[in-house]
This record gives sequence, C-alpha cells and structure tokens, in this order.
Amino acid sequence: MESVTKNDPHTPCGHTYCLGCLKELFKISMQDETLMPPRCCRQEIPIALAKLTSKKHKISMLNVLNTQQQIGFTVHNLLAQLLFLQHLSLIALAHVQSMYARNFRK
Repeated sequence: MESVTKNDPHTPCGHTYCLGCLKELFKISMQDETLMPPRCCRQEIPIALAKLTSKKHKISMLNVLNTQQQIGFTVHNLLAQLLFLQHLSLIALAHVQSMYARNFRK
C-alpha cells in the first residue's frame, strides 16, 4: 500500500485512494463480475479514476464494458421478443374466441 497524496484520485464519496490500490480494485473487479463496477460507500467509482495505463488492463476493461453492453442489449432483445409473443398470443386468443363464438351461435 502506497501513501496517499493530495494529487491521488478522490471517489465520488470523497475518499482518496492511492493509484496502485485503485488499479488493484479495478483489476479485482474485472476478475469477479459481482464486484463490477467497483464501489466505495455504495457509489460507483468512475473508470476514469483508475487511469489504467497497461494495454492488458485497458483491453480487459473494454472487454468488461463491451460484455455489459452486450448483456444489456440481449436482455432488451429478449424483452422485446417476449412482448411480441405476448401480443401474438393475445391475437390468437381473440381469434379462437371469435371462432368459438361464431360456431356456437348457430
């Protein structure tokens, strides 16, 4: 653990982390999706604070962000498909009810 200086990044809640600890926090959160995004006092720590300089970490962080976006897009698509299927089932139900009513009115 390095000593904290006044130039070190501050989290949204006002805490200060040395750059090494902040990088480690982001590194750990990339390995365990339950820790992503990293938080301090229940507030998200902006990725920009980590100032990840190694290419490996930048690529890993981009992969995590892309995966989160893809998951969000997939969930959105699934919800849209479910709504469409619900709409189709309501149309089919109305059609069956209409046919049933026509056949038994005679």
